[in-house]
Amino acid sequence: MASKLDLLGKKFGKLTVIEDTAGHMRLCRCDCGKEVKVRAYHLTHGEAKSCGCSNGNTKHGFARGIRKGQRLCPQYTMWLSAKRRARDSGAVFSLQISDICIPTMCPLLGIPLQCSTSTSDNSPSLDRLDNTLGYIPSNVWVISYKANRAKGNLSLEELILLVKSLEKKNKGVS
Repeated sequence: MASKLDLLGKKFGKLTVIEDTAGHMRLCRCDCGKEVKVRAYHLTHGEAKSCGCSNGNTKHGFARGIRKGQRLCPQYTMWLSAKRRARDSGAVFSLQISDICIPTMCPLLGIPLQCSTSTSDNSPSLDRLDNTLGYIPSNVWVISYKANRAKGNLSLEELILLVKSLEKKNKGVS
């Protein structure tokens, strides 16, 4: 019996192997954020290079001229929205699409992030760590839409005060 190929962490085109699954399949994350299962053979023989976003199913550029069935890359959508918000508010903007990395789990709530065509609590959302600063690579991260809504425009100090006040109020309810 042939030994299983160790492909964990290796990159094939836009796909990075993130988990060895049963049999010959590997769980991969595409650069666009989508996770797909791919046969190891297709990875090692150059037959699988993306989740499909490179063959016309996802548009990484401007939204003009999108055909039926295409969707925008989630990083591009976040980048474009941030650029528009920065322009409208006069904030600094120096992000590149490659600066936007979508994790599998929300770093604040620990819920899985899921890219889809509609917005939900689990949708990835671009957040500024310090809302007084602009959209610069060191000041943004991707969290869940639910966490971003809850965080709002509060500073860290205001969030801490909010949590302490809620804890104090809940102790009085018991």
